Amino acid sequence: MICEACRMREATDKHHIVSRGAGGVNDEYNILHLCRQCHTIFHARGWVSFGVRFFHLQARIKLARETQGKHTEARL
Repeated sequence: MICEACRMREATDKHHIVSRGAGGVNDEYNILHLCRQCHTIFHARGWVSFGVRFFHLQARIKLARETQGKHTEARL
């Protein structure tokens, strides 16, 4: 499987859009299949910046967050 973010490297990691610690579920809509580099970027920059960098995933991230009752607007 190819990384859903960069679409170049092999997806080696499963990342919860809403983390398990924040009440995220193991359902497929809440999981992104990422390479190690993109997974590190997600954790380092957060979901807002990740969505800006990988625009094609913005709608999916927003849907997963809304479905689980999490905010979808950037907080300053």
